[in-house]
Amino acid sequence: MEARVWRGYFRGYFFQPGVFLQNGHFGGGILLTDTEIKKAKAQDKAYRMSDGGGLFLWVTPAGGKLWRWKYRHDGAEKLMSFGKYPAVSLPLARARHGEGCSLLARAFLI
Repeated sequence: MEARVWRGYFRGYFFQPGVFLQNGHFGGGILLTDTEIKKAKAQDKAYRMSDGGGLFLWVTPAGGKLWRWKYRHDGAEKLMSFGKYPAVSLPLARARHGEGCSLLARAFLI
């Protein structure tokens, strides 16, 4: 299938003007809830709780909860941090993720 960036399908993502969607809707799967995040406990090893679209909450062994976004640009895997929970709430993390996705989508247009 031909890669169309402005409108259409590109590596599992749907691009539309100003919107970055996966599998036809934001996040591409079952989204996290604030209750699930509050119940997340530290374990022996760090783990992630996925919100979809590459956005996830990284739970450290010390109990820290960090918002991160894993994405690819120019063939290289990248990782962007959005802040620590609860200082950065779930809606704010999603908003920052949306802004980052829009910037990434615009980078494909150049």
